Amino acid sequence: MVSRGWVLTIGVLFHLIYLRSIFDIYFKSPVVSVEEQHGSSLDDPAILHEEGASPADRLFLIVGDGLRADKLFENPQLAPFLHDKAINSGRWGISHTRVPTESRPGHVALIAGLYEDVSAVTTGWKLNPINFDSVFNQSRKTWAWGSPDILPMFREGATIKENVICEMYDSEEEDFTEDSDKLDTWVFEHVDALFAKAKDDEALARDLRAPKSVFFLHLLGLDTAGHAHRPYSKEYLNNIAVVDNGIAQLMKTLEGSWSQQEMERTTFLFTADHGMSDWGSHGDGHPDNTRTPYIAWGSGVRKPSPYDPLVVSASLKTHHTAHERLNWSVEQNSRVDVAQADLAAFMSYSVNIPFPKNNVGLVPTELLTADEQSKAVAIFQNARQIHAQYSSKAELKARMLHYSNMIHYTFDKDYYTTGMTHIRNRDWPELSAMSQDWIHESLKGMRYLQKYDWLFLRTIISLGYLGWMLFALIFVIKSYVIPYTGHYQALAKEKQIELLMGQKIVPGSATRNANGHPTYLPPAVDPNVTSSSTIVDASFGALAVGVLAYLLEKSSPLSYYAYAAFPVYFWYKIIQEIPAITSSLRTVTTTSKRAWPAALGLALLGVVIIQGVVNAYAHRQIISIMWPLASVTPFLYPGASSSVQKTAWVMLCTAMSTFTSLPTVQTEDIRFVVLGGALMALIGLAYILLRGGSFTLGAQVGLVALTTMVTKESSQSLADKQGLPLGCQVLGWTCLVSSLLLPLCHRLERKPGETINYQQRLIILFLTFAPTFVILSVSYEGLFYLVFWALLVTWMHLESGIADSLAHDSKVVHTTYPSSESGHRGLQFSDARVALYFFFLIQAAFFGTGNIASVSSFSLDSVYRLIPIFSPFAMGLLLLFKLLVPFAVISATLGLLNRKLKVAPSAIFMTVLTFCDILTLNFFWMVRDEGSWLEIGSSISAFVIGGLLILFVICLEKVSEWMVGDVVM
Repeated sequence: MVSRGWVLTIGVLFHLIYLRSIFDIYFKSPVVSVEEQHGSSLDDPAILHEEGASPADRLFLIVGDGLRADKLFENPQLAPFLHDKAINSGRWGISHTRVPTESRPGHVALIAGLYEDVSAVTTGWKLNPINFDSVFNQSRKTWAWGSPDILPMFREGATIKENVICEMYDSEEEDFTEDSDKLDTWVFEHVDALFAKAKDDEALARDLRAPKSVFFLHLLGLDTAGHAHRPYSKEYLNNIAVVDNGIAQLMKTLEGSWSQQEMERTTFLFTADHGMSDWGSHGDGHPDNTRTPYIAWGSGVRKPSPYDPLVVSASLKTHHTAHERLNWSVEQNSRVDVAQADLAAFMSYSVNIPFPKNNVGLVPTELLTADEQSKAVAIFQNARQIHAQYSSKAELKARMLHYSNMIHYTFDKDYYTTGMTHIRNRDWPELSAMSQDWIHESLKGMRYLQKYDWLFLRTIISLGYLGWMLFALIFVIKSYVIPYTGHYQALAKEKQIELLMGQKIVPGSATRNANGHPTYLPPAVDPNVTSSSTIVDASFGALAVGVLAYLLEKSSPLSYYAYAAFPVYFWYKIIQEIPAITSSLRTVTTTSKRAWPAALGLALLGVVIIQGVVNAYAHRQIISIMWPLASVTPFLYPGASSSVQKTAWVMLCTAMSTFTSLPTVQTEDIRFVVLGGALMALIGLAYILLRGGSFTLGAQVGLVALTTMVTKESSQSLADKQGLPLGCQVLGWTCLVSSLLLPLCHRLERKPGETINYQQRLIILFLTFAPTFVILSVSYEGLFYLVFWALLVTWMHLESGIADSLAHDSKVVHTTYPSSESGHRGLQFSDARVALYFFFLIQAAFFGTGNIASVSSFSLDSVYRLIPIFSPFAMGLLLLFKLLVPFAVISATLGLLNRKLKVAPSAIFMTVLTFCDILTLNFFWMVRDEGSWLEIGSSISAFVIGGLLILFVICLEKVSEWMVGDVVM
């Protein structure tokens, strides 16, 4: 029999490795090595007997980081210059982004024409050069100004780094407590300085005027203002005015440096990498985050045309989320929507440079002034470049022995040959139509190759999760049920009672299992004896060899071998235990007729809880519906609890239901923060007055009060735009760190041999994390923490009372009994209810104040009280710490309950592990890589959370052992 340590070790490895499976299946990197490269003009001008002129010589790309489309277009008074360009000079519309709506993937789509796989968002927190082609790399030279978070990755990823010239401010300048527009002012001032320098440096002036040059202005002020003050704040709106004024002044600078002809040969594109939610965050697929504005004007850009309700732009037909008219001033002219990657193709076309090799954007011909011939040739070249990516991917797959090509897609040169015929015949409409179809087929082919291994991978992943659950279940039965049952049979030998294994046991010599528990089972059903046979070993050996050969033939990556190894191992172990499994199931029919209703009732409860939780990841309010159902629990066991306990339980369940029915915490309300802090301090003070307490306990209460006052002062200063006072920042960190260290002083105060009761440990634990839920709260989170703690304490007493009631009920079937040596008992049917409730409480903690499945549902306001300078990694750690605090309380409560129930150590924790992955498997099949970006992002988050749940439960057990190991019940 395998040990518990081995089960946990393999469980951790299994879940960590399988966690990346969705990225190998659904979000595999689209980057492929492409040898061919094509520009927007034909490679062989001799065929046309002419060479098309470049639409422009230079390009300015100006990105307002975090700018929402509606905030720009509905406020013409804030941005008169940009509105004038949209109405009188060029084209405007919505650029539709993809998830994750973060800065790195947004800029990659804009500048490389590529949608990175979703996991690439994690590389946005550090310098991580892009390992693929870009507009900057294809340009003759690019000058860039802006944030150190964006510019270096394009410079370091360039073939010739010296051709991407960057000027950046220090990261310390990204201070959320100061005026954010200074970041944009810095950019405009340094652009002006470069052109001023060029007036005295002829070589630099020629360089700046040279064809195929790109100028990139990254304006971070809007993103900073949105995070700090929200996109409807005066700071955010004023920053729009700063950007508009800066661009207007830039035009004057250029007019003073270049001739009119040079200005007329310059293209300008203003857009954003992502939007901003109403509560100052981004990342998910909400329309506020995915709809960004763009305005294009200058050389090669088509002049505006009046809005005609009878004429629907071709671009709007492909962007169904943006049909409605929004009463913006710019809507007097027709609107052209684009996909974000299309803008990379537009920029490449504008300065006549090759498309980035991995570009999937389409040249937006509705923006162009070019004649029919130039547009048709550009689309044809665009199609050749996208088809080159398909060809490279198909060649890689064709190396496999059993490669199956697409049924409806032929890998040949028909499109190219047909296209060249249309060019020679100057049949431009036909060339355009054929090229569009070629692009569609190539993208479809690339999609097919991306999904080529889906059936195989999804099958083995599903078998892996099912195998793990059965593997863990068998371990629980053999470790926490059978040994205790056998011991009871020995005690009841005269009655010859039929127990869990359905066998009548004749008393014999006691043996011990791997956990040290006595067992008196005969060798035929000894849980340490497996049913392994030569046939089973040979069968699984052949299966392993067959899978290995299949993977080798496909030249599969190493991760595929790991995915396949786990199900083979799990199911090998499961087949070995078939006699034990069937024997265990037989107990339901041999123990008592009442066992069946109990089993079915628990199964129904499990289905309701697990499926309710699954749906709660999409609809948080479902948790609110589940709390009233939980509130009836004590009424199902008459006499198990007092009327006070029942009343408290119902009231607390109602309060918890209220929290999940509220909107996720978005805006700061310091009144709720102060109220929560005051109530937490009063609870601690009440305990000291009623039960007495040490000096350290009093210090904990005082620390909660001090944290509340410091938080109120910090919040007021930030609201008044005074910045974060140094004293408040130091005191805030001191309170946070001290609150986590003070519990250690309780151990120092205790005399040798002195014990601590569970009530005191619970109040110490509650006060330990109370300062965290004050200083890192923006609204009602502190109140949630208080109610949640009270509910857990009440739950512990309810379950203890129910267990005592059932123990003395002669009608209840007891399948396991306490060991005379350890004093622990094995698991019974009723313990499954405890495990299910524990599972539900974990999920309820996730959704108490935010939707953990959405990265945009947590406010950053509280973090500014400790870290005013932009530091996403540190800020993320603080938010994660706050999110994990309730689980420390959950783990301690279950640890205490485990002692009250006299269940074998780790038994309930291990039981939870057996069904956690029902949630994960649901989420695995619900992962979306198509549809709305909100659905895609949420499905990824849900699977990752489900996959990490087992690791979390294991950590919770260790935390529980540490926190309540010395407690006396």
